[in-house]
Formats: sequence, structure tokens, C-alpha cells
Amino acid sequence: MSPSLCHSRNASSRPRSRANRRGLSLLEVLLALAVFGAGIVAMMHCLHASQLAGARAQFATAALVRCKTVHALLEGGSPRPRGRKPVPFEDDANWTWTTTEKPARVPGLVERTVEVEYARQRSRELGRQPRTFHLTRIVPETAETLLGRRPAKTSARQPVKTTVGVQEFSP
Repeated sequence: MSPSLCHSRNASSRPRSRANRRGLSLLEVLLALAVFGAGIVAMMHCLHASQLAGARAQFATAALVRCKTVHALLEGGSPRPRGRKPVPFEDDANWTWTTTEKPARVPGLVERTVEVEYARQRSRELGRQPRTFHLTRIVPETAETLLGRRPAKTSARQPVKTTVGVQEFSP
């Protein structure tokens, strides 16, 4: 045999060094899949948390809009319900509202609180508490709230102060 053929046979029969080998080992592939899987799980958790936060924000916005609607109806002269019995909304009976009024610190003004509650029948069956939101405004006294007292002269019909839960906003 020629020396060149022996040399080529010996070169092919020798194992290649680790640096010259092509491809990945099974351990490296499994490790890469584990890191990739952990990243996917973390992203899915963040996506779920953001969806829940968005749903809560949308729900709170709907409640605030309903509170403002009731305030507008009451300021527009709609009759107030008697007693503390919840009044259902016409578009969705799962939503109800109540209102309370008490004299404010300033004469001629009344602190009106509208409380909106969302209570699905299914939620009550499962033992969940209804979700309640409230909006408080300080508004001028009207003849209905005076209860026999003479109305104080007020120059503004706009609310002086609005509170939502514990946050305060000035219109």
C-alpha cells in the first residue's frame, strides 16, 4: 500500500477532536429547550396578568360611567328612589345603584354619593361578593334635599369636588 492511502485511512479512523465536531449534543439541545420553555412560560404569565389588569380597568371604567350617569340624571331632575333599595339599570339588571345625600360642611351644598354594584346571579351562587364602586360629589342643594329649609343662593351649578373611592379629582 502506498503511504498516502494509509495516512488517509488512519485519519478517518481516528475520532475527531471536540472542537472539530459538527452539531450539538443531546444535552445541549435539551438545555436550550428548557431555557426556551422557561421564557415562554414567563411571557405567558405576563400576558395573562396584563389581560386581567385590562379587564379590571375596563370594569372599573364601566362602573365609573354608570356612577356619572346616575349623577347626571339626579342633577337633571330625575326623581330619586325612596329608601335604600337598589335600583337596577335598564340595560343590565346585574348592575344596581343606590344614592345617599347628606349635608356638606358648606351651607347650601350637599354631599351626594352614588353607589353602583355589580352582582351576577352566578357569582352569588358561588359565594362571591358583589363588586361595589362609589362616586361622591358635592353639589348645590335642591328643593328636594332641603326638607323644608330655604335654599341657599348658589352661583354655580357645577360640582365643587368629586371623589372616586379614595382618589380625588377636581373638575
